Amino acid sequence: MAGLSGKDIRGDEIPGPDGLHGGPMSLWNQLYLMASIMAHNLTRELQMLTKPKTRGTTEKRSALWAFEELGTIRHHLLQRAGRFTHPHRKLTLTMNPNAAVKEDLLQFLEVLEKAA
Repeated sequence: MAGLSGKDIRGDEIPGPDGLHGGPMSLWNQLYLMASIMAHNLTRELQMLTKPKTRGTTEKRSALWAFEELGTIRHHLLQRAGRFTHPHRKLTLTMNPNAAVKEDLLQFLEVLEKAA
């Protein structure tokens, strides 16, 4: 994605693979692209807040964190069998007992509470 800037994303056209402008971009494509970028950025930010740095500063300026892909996080945390229940009139997500998933979810929720 060399040469793709915020100006290109907000514009009416999206660059083609050769860097030249392609055809017009529909509103739905723009919305989908922006939603994908926001999901990517929020996932990276959440990982940076919850995990320690795994690398030091390098000459090539590689990332300080070893990031998991969005699909991996989605599969690990969200695509699990669960059921919404209403014990004592409080909406609750009931899932299979899994210590690793519980630890990750609680860590993410703790960071989100601090940020709010």
